[in-house]
Amino acid sequence: LLERLDHVLEVLNKYPEAVVGITGYADHWTGTPKWNMTLSERRANAVAKRLIEAGIDESRITKDWKGSEENPFETPELNRVSVIVTK
Repeated sequence: LLERLDHVLEVLNKYPEAVVGITGYADHWTGTPKWNMTLSERRANAVAKRLIEAGIDESRITKDWKGSEENPFETPELNRVSVIVTK
């Protein structure tokens, strides 16, 4: 994950007008729907915190979390956090 975040940081630093959207997820095997919502929020916040600590202005970051409502990928390991950089 850190290698991927480093790549995101490179892109955000190269394109200062770019913004990033972070969405946290949790697979339904992890816990109750309430716990999964909390977990996915914590995951999104952790990624945002790392970007902010690396110098990305908080105004360039949007966060969302889906709990276990949505799992866009086939394996539980991939359903943690999605990061999308846009202009």
